Amino acid sequence: DAIVHVIYRTFGAAGGCAVGTAERESGLNPWAQNPSGASGLFQLMPVHWNGRYDPFDAVANIDGAHNLYLGSGWGPWVAAAC
Repeated sequence: DAIVHVIYRTFGAAGGCAVGTAERESGLNPWAQNPSGASGLFQLMPVHWNGRYDPFDAVANIDGAHNLYLGSGWGPWVAAAC
């Protein structure tokens, strides 16, 4: 699957955990939406994407999740899927 490949390429060694996170958050559905406003593969909240990218763009959502993982201590979020 192309989405899984992009997640692995983006997250590197944490790719398996990141795929597990996306599976848990959205079922790997780039169009997933939650009434809370969380959207896309990783169910990112509007505060993380609003005005910066389209959360339903799978590659942009993956990049946004990766930036959160690297910069905000979201390691436990991804590690929970391992």
